[in-house]
Formats: sequence, C-alpha cells, structure tokens
Amino acid sequence: MIKLKIAYVDDDKFSLEAAGASIIQAFENNGVEIELKSYSKAKLFLDDLQKNNYDLVFFDIDMPEMDGIELGKKVVGLKKTFDIIFLSAMEDRVFDSLIVHPFGFVRKSAFSRDLNEIVGRYSNKLKSRDEEGSIDIVTKGSIIHLQSHNILYIEAYGDYQNVYQKGVRESLTLSSSMNYLDDNIKKFGFIRIHKRYLVNYEHIQMIGNKEVIMDNGDKLPIARRKLQEVREEYLKLLNTKSSSIVV
Repeated sequence: MIKLKIAYVDDDKFSLEAAGASIIQAFENNGVEIELKSYSKAKLFLDDLQKNNYDLVFFDIDMPEMDGIELGKKVVGLKKTFDIIFLSAMEDRVFDSLIVHPFGFVRKSAFSRDLNEIVGRYSNKLKSRDEEGSIDIVTKGSIIHLQSHNILYIEAYGDYQNVYQKGVRESLTLSSSMNYLDDNIKKFGFIRIHKRYLVNYEHIQMIGNKEVIMDNGDKLPIARRKLQEVREEYLKLLNTKSSSIVV
C-alpha cells in the first residue's frame, strides 16, 4: 500500500477535524494510507517544516494572518517539494492560486465531490508513477522526471546532490535534501549506505565490509554502524527481484 505524509493548514478548528477526517477517508477509499498532521496557523506549519517533510499539503485559502496562497508562495520559495491542494469557500480565488502551480482546488461548496475527485486523481498519479518507476523531483523551481532503474546512486555535497545515471557521463545536480530523497525514493529500491550516499540496489555489484562496489566500478563507503542494516535491506529487496551479488 502507498503511504503518504500529508499536512492540512486551516484556521477553522471545526474544519480541521471534519475535513481532516474526510481527507483520511478519501485516501483510504483509494487504497492509500496517510499520516495526516493538522495546523491551525500558517506560522506553526512553517516553523514545523524545519523538522518535517511532506508529500502533499492542503492549504485553506481564507486565513486571516496569512492566507493559503501567500503560504504557498513561501513554501515554493523555500524549494519544498510537496504538492499543494487549496481549499476555499471563495471560488474566484482558484485563479489567484495558479501562481504556485497547485495540484488542484477543492471548493467548500462542493467539498465531498471535489475532494473525492482530486484525491482519486492524485492516487492514480501515484500508482502510475510507482508502476513505471518514475521519480519526480522538484529542484530550483523545476520538476525533473527520472526513471529509477537508470539511477546508479545519489551523492550529497552540502546543500546539493549529484545524481549518477547509467550511461550518462555528467552527473545531474539537485537542490533538495538527502532526508527528503531517502523518504521518497526508498520504495524504488534505494538504500542509504552513508549519510552522503543513496544507492540503487539493482546496480550493486558487491557489498564489502567498508564499501559498496557499483556495477559501473565506483566504490562508495558504507558507514560502519550501517553495515548490517545495509545487508539486511538488500536481502529484503532480493525477495521481490532476482540479482547476483557477493556479500
């Protein structure tokens, strides 16, 4: 089952409870398990972004201190990589919301219908992406589409990450975070062998005591404390796909 981390920001506490329950149910109806965290103020959400990553966020547009569209502009400026869905009782504001390229818009006047339609569409997008092994990464304001089986490994350098791909000489540079990437591409068979390295298990040739050798010949260090964990994760992945390796 697909699992998502979702945030919902709305200054109306009744809506937080009622709409929050409906969001959980709508995803459950589509076979998607979610962890939903609610915020009654935009500032609380922004403060919490220091320690939390999300796959999807619902922003109510009509909030007094900072409306949902302004909040959306702020998170886009922070280069956060989640999708945004807006909720509003003011249908004309759908056009204002387009500035942050939201995934969709839920009208409170047609809440159940709009929510079920957009959650169904979002769930189908996720399922299709998983089946195809397609990874969408937002970096520097753009969305990059990558095929998981083509990625050898990802290496971190400060606030940037280099993606090394099969048959491509130059690495691709991202501006994201290793923790976010780890959370979102692990399901495609990536293993965090070191704080600086995420590797695609399909391209591992050998796991030694101190390093992993990739099938392109690159040797990557394994954190000593993670050696057993790396081996166990690899063996679990072998349950679904066949591969050859020296361990």
